[in-house]
Amino acid sequence: MTHKYDFKKIDESLTEQILKIITKTLTEIARKKNIRATPEGIKEGIGFSYNTPYNIAYGLAKKGIIDIEKGKTTETGYRIFETIVDISLIIKSEAAFPELDRGKIIGALLYAFYDWSGKHGSPEEYLECLKSFKNKIIRLKKENYQAFSLLARLLPRVYYEDGYSPQKLLEDILRYQQV
Repeated sequence: MTHKYDFKKIDESLTEQILKIITKTLTEIARKKNIRATPEGIKEGIGFSYNTPYNIAYGLAKKGIIDIEKGKTTETGYRIFETIVDISLIIKSEAAFPELDRGKIIGALLYAFYDWSGKHGSPEEYLECLKSFKNKIIRLKKENYQAFSLLARLLPRVYYEDGYSPQKLLEDILRYQQV
């Protein structure tokens, strides 16, 4: 995907604006689905360090999920965020997050599903990967509730920046279940 925007010009202030677009969009989607969420709560759930939300904001803009010039998500970006919120609804009952977490679970899932490896070339590929994982979670909930429950608890809590992924987590849980 080619971008008109020169990403060398992104500074701290612009990264903050991008992050606000992301958290505001996720909050709007969550509220449409009757989830109590705030931009601050979502931001608090993203990653394990102060810089992580900003790194993710920059990466999502660079991938073409955020249209910097228009100040909003792209259509595909919106659907990506919708899928992340949908996954939060699926796992919420077993995730052991407080009922009024202010959207931290959504932020944690944005972190979990961020393309750390860069293997999804386009936003569309990224969306298809998320949809596929969502379908796997739905199927797992029906077929192996114990594995689903473990996945729901771990998915928003694992450190993913060193090459681990939600898919690898799912594979490890299923392998563990067979032992």
